[in-house]
Amino acid sequence: MARVNPKEKKLLEDFITYLERRGDVNGWVIVNKTDYEQGKNNVPKQRKTRPPKSAREYVKFLLSWKEMGQKDLDFEIDRFLSKVNE
Repeated sequence: MARVNPKEKKLLEDFITYLERRGDVNGWVIVNKTDYEQGKNNVPKQRKTRPPKSAREYVKFLLSWKEMGQKDLDFEIDRFLSKVNE
C-alpha cells in the first residue's frame, strides 16, 4: 500500500464522525451493503389469486446490521488514501 498522510487520515475520520453525529436525530448510519441487500429482498409476496375471504397477513421484521468499528474505519481510510495517492 502507498504511504498514508496522517493529516488526510484525520480529516477523513473527522468527516465520518461529522456525518454520523451520534446522539443527534439528524445523523447518518453507514450500512454494510451485504446486510442491506439481504434485508431488502425479504418482502412478503402477494398471492396469485384473491382468497374467498379477507385474509390478514403478518410480517415480522428482523433488522440487524454490523456497525463499523474504529479498526475497520482505519482500514477503509488507509485503503482509500492509498488509492488516491498512487
